[in-house]
Amino acid sequence: MHALNPFAWGSGFAWPLIFIVGFLNVIVPLVTWLLFTKTVHWVLQKIRTF
Repeated sequence: MHALNPFAWGSGFAWPLIFIVGFLNVIVPLVTWLLFTKTVHWVLQKIRTF
């Protein structure tokens, strides 16, 4: 049994973990990109109003 191998912990625990990690790998960059673009847009609007 190796700690870094999720399959060694048993299939009942491995699949939810894989799903959660995959979900985070999609959601985290998406949210980061959305926040970044919104912030840039807001900053540009503030600059233009002055």
